[in-house]
Amino acid sequence: MANERRRFVRFQLKTPTYAALGHNFDKVGKVKDISVDGFAFEYISDQTSVGAMTQADLLLVDEDIHLSKVPCTVAYEHDLRKHDTLRRFGRPLVTRRCGVKFGNLEENQRTQLEHLITKHTLGPLP
Repeated sequence: MANERRRFVRFQLKTPTYAALGHNFDKVGKVKDISVDGFAFEYISDQTSVGAMTQADLLLVDEDIHLSKVPCTVAYEHDLRKHDTLRRFGRPLVTRRCGVKFGNLEENQRTQLEHLITKHTLGPLP
């Protein structure tokens, strides 16, 4: 069994939540889990950006919650599955899972994040 390095409990979302990563929303995908320290999401792309300082927007579908321009760093990315028939500029597209660590949140961002975790999750993940 691998050692768990996370310090904060991750939560499964009950409300569909999407992330747009990057200043130009370079990566958009569905959030898989979230904690007070960051989140993981899946997206389809042909590029990676581990270690890059960036920002993210989090949007809850059917809710009036939008965390905007949240400072963050890409902690990890790994391929989940390759789509041989989907290509961009000759390169195959890949579904990737990306872990994102939050940077210094503003007070309103921290409050929205706490509300999201309290009201829109199913509970802690094992």
